[in-house]
Amino acid sequence: MESKHHLGVTPPRSTESFSSDDAARTVSLVEYMDEQSPLETPEGDHVRQIVIGLLKRVTNQWCYETAVSLGASEQLARETTCAIIPFGSYKLGGLIGPKSDMDLVCICPSILTVDAFFSRLVTKLHDIDSVSDVTPIPTAFTPIIKLKVNDLEIDLLFARLASSRLPLEVNEIAEDDRLLTGIDQRSARALNGPRVASKLLSLVPNLETFRPTLRAVKLWADRRLIYSNVLGYFGGIAWAICVARVCQLYPNYCPSQILGKIFETMAEWNWPEPLQLNSVEMKDEVEFAHFQVWTLASNRGLMPILTPAFPCQNATDPVTLTTRGIIVDECRRGAEIMSQWANAPDDDEKYLELLFSRADPKLSDHLIIHVSGKTRRIFSRIKGFVELKIRSLVILLERTLNGAGFVRPYPGFEDADTADPSSESGIMRVGLNFPESTVPDIRMAIDKWMKQLAEWNDRDDHIGQFEVVVSWQNAGLLKGTKRVLDTEDEVVKKFKSHS
Repeated sequence: MESKHHLGVTPPRSTESFSSDDAARTVSLVEYMDEQSPLETPEGDHVRQIVIGLLKRVTNQWCYETAVSLGASEQLARETTCAIIPFGSYKLGGLIGPKSDMDLVCICPSILTVDAFFSRLVTKLHDIDSVSDVTPIPTAFTPIIKLKVNDLEIDLLFARLASSRLPLEVNEIAEDDRLLTGIDQRSARALNGPRVASKLLSLVPNLETFRPTLRAVKLWADRRLIYSNVLGYFGGIAWAICVARVCQLYPNYCPSQILGKIFETMAEWNWPEPLQLNSVEMKDEVEFAHFQVWTLASNRGLMPILTPAFPCQNATDPVTLTTRGIIVDECRRGAEIMSQWANAPDDDEKYLELLFSRADPKLSDHLIIHVSGKTRRIFSRIKGFVELKIRSLVILLERTLNGAGFVRPYPGFEDADTADPSSESGIMRVGLNFPESTVPDIRMAIDKWMKQLAEWNDRDDHIGQFEVVVSWQNAGLLKGTKRVLDTEDEVVKKFKSHS
């Protein structure tokens, strides 16, 4: 259990404070981030508040219309409302920039279902001029609608309470366990966002140290191409828990020291030993019995990072053998740079540029996944589905290589040329690395993955309107000899809407 004298499941490793040199490096670190990744302006934050207000109006109108359609009286329908609650970086405070997306959860009374969320609400969002790129992803682990409001990217989750009306203080008690009574697992996962953020903030010894350090870690992870939960790296909440835990272990350190200790801790951690901020809470009450709570016995994670609010979950379930190795290697690199910087007080700019340099994809051998759609809306939907399935492809390729190489998925879609000016197109890349004496046969892995893509629920609704092409490119040297793959040797598989 946590001691009354410290935050965390163990005592601090050090209670020493920082030196003047450490403070100077922190100043340089913050100045670098202000230049490279400036924070949101007061005007931009005002726009975000307007966007939240717009979504509140839209969801409440949707709530009212749904209640009326189900036979509710006019008075009851108007008293039936939703709440829009932020979480993620926006909730943690002082961490977002002008281009940062925003995570929101729509908390609804029992009259609203997840089916209505993905049908009636999606239709209403499409009808709003300031809203674009509405992409429902009902098959995600936590069902979500992705959209843009005035070019601000929004991830909107759905949580359905067991009660017919929301409690008046829903904004204040989002972290209260009573809100979980009678709800399903998917709604609990959606509520986990604001609940985890609130609990995390209460477990950090010094928020003035935590926030700039997390900001640095997020910029570093993005530059090093290891910021993507869906691809098997760490998402924002996992990195936040890592930073918070190291702050617990070194409560009097300043951000530049904590940053170095994060790299050291992550590289040296005895995985799969869980990294956690507090003890895992178990509940005996019958109303909570159906929630799946992380336990050591049930753990299958390779790098388990535990969320601090009930029900405790592993925030890094998608991590694979490949992505774990990449994360650890990047942390070792970061720790080495921070160690060198500590011994070179006059070279701040040099080491900051080195630490935050963009990772080189080194794509001599790689898969190209080309996604196209006849319209922007269809492209957004198939792109979201394909991105959700990339982790499955990585696992299939890992099994094919069987330890004789590795796979590296790279986050994000690149724009791609298309012959049809009315259509949209993009590509994702997955790097391959294997011994020069071996050219693996990856066709079976790609075939299996294509069968998974063919199970897309919306496939029949978009006949002839989209295409996914996977090609294997090899431009490297094998056995010291330049080799160009002939057309018949190139692995090309197509998943077409009419196939």
